[in-house]
Amino acid sequence: SLYSLYTGRTKRFFKTRLGEHLGYIGYESSEEPSRLHFSLPGHRKHDLQGLAIEQVRSKDPLVIKAREHKYIQLFNSYRRSLNQEP
Repeated sequence: SLYSLYTGRTKRFFKTRLGEHLGYIGYESSEEPSRLHFSLPGHRKHDLQGLAIEQVRSKDPLVIKAREHKYIQLFNSYRRSLNQEP
């Protein structure tokens, strides 16, 4: 595959969270999965792209986790990507 998928949730603005992932890439001592992935041969910081899929309005953590899990399953992003848990 030419790309990997990461599915995640955040309480912050999407733009802020994506900026954090970009920051990890440039921080050599970071053990964040996005930095480790983008330090591999053939990967560049400029290749990182993000897409907000859904804004969950519920504050219930179980609802939020269920919605994240739904997209991890839908995109098969646990098996194909950077997600650490199914």
